[in-house]
Amino acid sequence: MRRLGLTFENEYLIIQTILPWLKRKINYSDIKELRYVRWTWGNYFKTIYNHDYTPGSLYVYFDDINTGKVKYYTAPLRYKNIEKIHQKLHKKLNLIEKFEV
Repeated sequence: MRRLGLTFENEYLIIQTILPWLKRKINYSDIKELRYVRWTWGNYFKTIYNHDYTPGSLYVYFDDINTGKVKYYTAPLRYKNIEKIHQKLHKKLNLIEKFEV
């Protein structure tokens, strides 16, 4: 999953940004929640005016060490690749099959 910008290791998540020299390492204990809205036409039209979520993207909410606030990172992810998320993070994953307005 390196090409998506996310690499799941044993104890931490590596976020690769557009800049190749800028990587961010996040411990699994610092991750608050993972959210994924499944990409369907119905979810697409329901979220078109709600810019908080985009279908087909994984949202990683984590505590930032520098500021102490909760930040998030978004990466595109196919539904079939959800199994590649590390087993330690499955209890924090909020999978939204049908988005409610």
